[in-house]
Amino acid sequence: ANSLSSNAVTALMPATDGRVWVGTYAGGLLRFAPETGIFERIPMQLANGQKVNPNIWSLAQDADGHVWVGTLGGLY
Repeated sequence: ANSLSSNAVTALMPATDGRVWVGTYAGGLLRFAPETGIFERIPMQLANGQKVNPNIWSLAQDADGHVWVGTLGGLY
């Protein structure tokens, strides 16, 4: 997609690969590729199929490159 899934951006995080992770309120998680201008919506669900709360409040990347997402429903 060429646009955000929500105008309420609540978290931004540059990743080690040059892309930017974007957390939104009610619009879930996206990854932006600056070189193409494209937003990729990242589906968030647990291994059992349960959907994760789409209200993102924080983003962090650990030393191993894993992205951690803080939502109204918990940390994933």
